[in-house]
Amino acid sequence: MPESPGVSLAEGVARSAAVDGSLSYDAVDADATLLLCPRWLVTMTDRDDGAIRSRRWLEDQAVVLRHGRVLDVLPTEAAVRAYGDRGSARVLHLPHHVVMPGLINAHTHAGMSLLRGCGDDQPLHKWLAGTIWPAEHALVDEAFVRDGTLLAVAEMIRSGCTTLNDMYWFPEETVRVCLEVGMRAVIGMIHIEFASRYADGPREYLQRGEAMLQAFADHPQVAARVYTAEADRARPVPLVHFAYAPHAPYTVSEGALVEIVQRAARVGRRVHMHLHETAEEVRASRVLDRGSSMCHQSVHSGTPLQNLQRLRLLGPQWIAVHAVHLSDEEIRLVAETGASVVHCPSSNLKLASGFCPVPQLLRAGVNVALGTDSAASNNKLDMFSEMRLAALLGKAVADDAVAVDAATALRMATVNGARALALEHCLGRVAPGMAADLVAVRLEGQMESAPTYDVLSSLVYAASREQVTHVWVGGRCLLRDRQLLTIDESALLARVRYQAQRVASLLEGAPAS
Repeated sequence: MPESPGVSLAEGVARSAAVDGSLSYDAVDADATLLLCPRWLVTMTDRDDGAIRSRRWLEDQAVVLRHGRVLDVLPTEAAVRAYGDRGSARVLHLPHHVVMPGLINAHTHAGMSLLRGCGDDQPLHKWLAGTIWPAEHALVDEAFVRDGTLLAVAEMIRSGCTTLNDMYWFPEETVRVCLEVGMRAVIGMIHIEFASRYADGPREYLQRGEAMLQAFADHPQVAARVYTAEADRARPVPLVHFAYAPHAPYTVSEGALVEIVQRAARVGRRVHMHLHETAEEVRASRVLDRGSSMCHQSVHSGTPLQNLQRLRLLGPQWIAVHAVHLSDEEIRLVAETGASVVHCPSSNLKLASGFCPVPQLLRAGVNVALGTDSAASNNKLDMFSEMRLAALLGKAVADDAVAVDAATALRMATVNGARALALEHCLGRVAPGMAADLVAVRLEGQMESAPTYDVLSSLVYAASREQVTHVWVGGRCLLRDRQLLTIDESALLARVRYQAQRVASLLEGAPAS
């Protein structure tokens, strides 16, 4: 067994915060007033004022941040006169940048980043049963999840992501990482039928989820109850929210699904679940093929979506991840029930799961968000890549060059993600009262994205995550000039090397498949 480097997460964060005095504002004080003055501003709002709406971005506009929220959006000259000249605000000029809402990764398994590259180039069922589940059973504990989540969060911050929707073992550790680093997250209370290192069975999964809610109920940055615009507009948006996360129809019993959805409905939480990911899942469930590991756990034949509808479980609280294999009737069903779909194009392609019918879903009025899935099945946590791929695949699937345009792809990564998570009243847009979750992307002076004629087009089709220079979550700067401010990179990489040695030892000792 490799020796642990002995660097704790808390020590790494503290070490990072003490690097130099200049972090006193950026990394700590989110209550001070900050004035951002970029070249371009993308708000993702639906302002109907002629030229502004038709151009889809603003120029010579500033954003004022205070107490973790957007205080104002106004012309730069007026903003500097009102806030900067009086010395009441720090002014940050970004003359080569676009400022935009932080990207929302609506589906991931952050702790799995330590399994990046394990068992590549296999179909989903073989990859899970032959590589991932055995590795998780042998290795995944609190420390593994903590280190893997910190690695994932560091990558996502540097990619312009400010919110993640997570589903993984030991979610308490994901909560702790996000609180210490300053990352916004919706944490899934995982549920699965078989025993794991996290829980012995279905009842214990539910109990551990409820215990997690109680453990963090009094934390000021945790939304122990459902966060609403009406009740919570006057206070900062909590960093951490919760959802129920049953894994998939083939790993969760029908009775457990009924109980989970009933619990979610009582308190208004989302239900986050893989659904219709592969053709085999749909086929085996339709004919009730018990010889297939992907057959849903129901006594009734029919597709998983049909079964959920038979049980009257579908509704606006539902987040259906992947939704690759859908009939026209099932697309209408998703639209009628108000469920959201999370499209994970890179993961679907890598696992040869198929092509999500995104254009048809959008035409039907379904809210479609974007996710990366895990670093083990992607292998990058890069929402810029997902936006570009979603737009290109959408065009190919529909045989229509305008089926998923740049604005739609960007909306999927911001506004639609916020709506899927029931946080559209505080995330996904730049407007007064919204959470100050913002990203600065340098477009001008970058050979890879020059010249810039259409800002949205440049962001989706040309820009890369390497052009993200600044990230704010709740007004707190987590990335400045590409440098992480709340994560000690050297300490993190030491932990990653230690965990990677554990993974490699396991894989080397495993029999050849």
